[in-house]
Amino acid sequence: MEIQAFSREVRRYLRQINLKHVQQMNRCIRPFGLTPSQLMILFNLDMHGEMTVSELVEHAQMPKSNISAVCGRLEENGLAERRRDSADQRLVYVSLTEKARKLLKKAKRSLDKDQEMLAQKLDDCQREQILQGLSLLCGMYDSSCPTPR
Repeated sequence: MEIQAFSREVRRYLRQINLKHVQQMNRCIRPFGLTPSQLMILFNLDMHGEMTVSELVEHAQMPKSNISAVCGRLEENGLAERRRDSADQRLVYVSLTEKARKLLKKAKRSLDKDQEMLAQKLDDCQREQILQGLSLLCGMYDSSCPTPR
C-alpha cells in the first residue's frame, strides 16, 4: 500500500473510532448528567488531585475558557470546588468534592462495563491484535511530530 493511501486510511479509521468512542461514552455518562468535557476534567482531577486551571488546561488539552466554563458548571452542580491561592490571587485551584468522587466511581463502573461487553465480542487473539496495533499507532504518532525549538 502506498504511503498516501495508508495515511488516508489511518485518518479515516481514527475519525470513525473517535466518533464511535464519543457516542459510546455519551451513552454511558448520560444517566449521570455529565458531558464528555466534564468527565474529562473529573477524571483528570481524580487522577492528579487538586490542580490549577492552567494545569487542567495542559492535562485535558482544552482551551482555558472551556476549562473555566466547565469548572463553573461542575461547581454549580456540587462536583468541584474552586479556590484562589492566598498568596497569588491569579491562581485558581480546582478539586473534586465527595459528591464528585461518588459519581465518578459509578460513571467509571458504567464505562468499564460497557467496554467489557464490547471486548467480550472478540477472542483473546483479536484483543491482543488490537492492543498491538494501537501501540504501534501511538508510537508512530510519538515520533512523527518534531519537538519545537
